Amino acid sequence: MRELEMKLNGEITNMDARALEEALSAVIKMLRSVSETDEIVTLHNLIVASATVVVTAPDEAVKTIQDGMTALQDEATLPQGWNEATLTSVQDLQKTENRTGVESVQIDIDQAMIAIDKELAKHAKEAAGSGIKSLGSATGRLYRYSNKNNLEAALEDSKTERSIKLIMDDRFGSDVRALLEKHVLVRGIIKRSIWDNRIIEIDVRGIQEDTTRTMLRRPIEEGLGILGPDWLHGEDPTDWVRRLRDEA
Repeated sequence: MRELEMKLNGEITNMDARALEEALSAVIKMLRSVSETDEIVTLHNLIVASATVVVTAPDEAVKTIQDGMTALQDEATLPQGWNEATLTSVQDLQKTENRTGVESVQIDIDQAMIAIDKELAKHAKEAAGSGIKSLGSATGRLYRYSNKNNLEAALEDSKTERSIKLIMDDRFGSDVRALLEKHVLVRGIIKRSIWDNRIIEIDVRGIQEDTTRTMLRRPIEEGLGILGPDWLHGEDPTDWVRRLRDEA
């Protein structure tokens, strides 16, 4: 077992108690996410003067966290042995910095002191959102549109019902406005999640109404008379239904 020290720097007498609760929860979640076994993370020491918590966890889990955080300090990369839960835990830990009385958050492992700051959390978020790119398409409901800075929209995927971010240039502006709240077919460079392979983003190269779905959802009234005027061959509809029931 190896020690990991989590420290909330700030004025302890003015610190929001939720900061310690949330920070410790994030650290435990982080360690368990990279541990092959379900070993308990043990509380080893609690130093109230500086809101410092020392926990012990399996050596390999602590080493994986240390190596991963060191890598994330330099760039948005997926550290070896890390997963989505690990990256989310880093972001959750950094958020405790916003609690009253907390000035900064850090993790100490042996002689290494790692600041859990906005830059580290930003790299973790970018790594979590990274994906595999390829040419492709998706269909779904175009439900959101914005052109405040760059033209962006969102698609509700017809397969997963999850949101897909659409990135496009200004030439698609009029098309997007006309297609809002309609089912569309979007083509372009798709980015799939590295975790579950679902489409999370499309750099749009073309967008149009999904006519195949439109045809399938035509009003039921349009089906009236489709069988012709004498499809019962003169038989009374009530007698026809009764005969079918008897034959069944």
